[in-house]
Amino acid sequence: MKKIKIAIIGISGYSGLALANILINHEVFEIKGLFSSNYAGKSLSQVHGLFTGYLNESFPLIENLDNLITNLKNKEIECVFTATPNGVSTDLAEDLLNNNIKLIDLAADFRLQNPETFNEWYSPLQAPKPEILKQAVYGLTEWNRDKIKSAKIIANPGCYPTAAALAIIPLLQNNLIDNSVFIIDAKSGTTGAGRKAEQNLLFSEVQESFSAYKPLLHRHIPEIEQSLINFSANSQLSEVKIRFTPHLLPMKRGILNTIYLKPHPNLSKNQINSSVQETLNETYKDEFFVHVVSEPPKTKDVYGTNKCHIFATYDERTDLIVLISVIDNLVKGAAGQAIQNANLLFGLPELMGLNTLGLLP
Repeated sequence: MKKIKIAIIGISGYSGLALANILINHEVFEIKGLFSSNYAGKSLSQVHGLFTGYLNESFPLIENLDNLITNLKNKEIECVFTATPNGVSTDLAEDLLNNNIKLIDLAADFRLQNPETFNEWYSPLQAPKPEILKQAVYGLTEWNRDKIKSAKIIANPGCYPTAAALAIIPLLQNNLIDNSVFIIDAKSGTTGAGRKAEQNLLFSEVQESFSAYKPLLHRHIPEIEQSLINFSANSQLSEVKIRFTPHLLPMKRGILNTIYLKPHPNLSKNQINSSVQETLNETYKDEFFVHVVSEPPKTKDVYGTNKCHIFATYDERTDLIVLISVIDNLVKGAAGQAIQNANLLFGLPELMGLNTLGLLP
């Protein structure tokens, strides 16, 4: 099979490293370009010992955007993965499109369809140009396959939104819940905050501690709300408001969401639990990466995999549906879902490069 030449921009962060780690063994995608503004002149193995013996070419010094595009064209790159800070891919997108290079962005630049919403939540950054933004497709793979296959830009979803949306959407689509109550209690390992030196991420600050952060203004809030509206299959649903509280766990990776929903008032209490279980099972029965489980899942169940495990139950005493979903934030929440989308984009088997059992304790 003909190799497809790809590049990773932003290789020094956790998502970029996860991309390289998976793509090294991909049967079709061939890494021909690695770029890092922090480590120009060094090789990947010098940045991270895990890659010793692999990808020994030094990161080039990129002086400006024209220089980067020329480098990509000379290497005959067909697809670029950007694992960069928010705002960088906005600057790259137009030139990539003009040179027929597809873009899979792991940052937030293209996730929000409404530019005003983006500007409000990501200020002082500004949304991409409307003519560029309208070409972006939201990459929640299991719910947007047809559009992903023909996309020029894929906005890879955030990690929290992925874990939340996969659990909630089937119930929303099947009219099983009251659309007025969405409470998402979320926890993530420290890699979800990126590979940067900040006091609150230091080992001595995180270890033996557990904390909530940004309980009112977390940037994933509008993304989750947009997903629920777009994939609800209800043209009358124009607004959703979620109560989202993220927490930082003293561990490296993994996300666990506990989600509380009110059942639809038309359902009897005897119907609710069976309807929820049947809907989730039917929705995901043919999905390789999403599994409905019979016991509350642990983050270690999906550690190092591109999988999402979902548990559901109904608490009759409080009249609440309780969903628990877990993913690995660096795989299904970032690099793995990006590669799943890239496989679709180039007509490859969706599981290619991702069929792994993950990591045992």
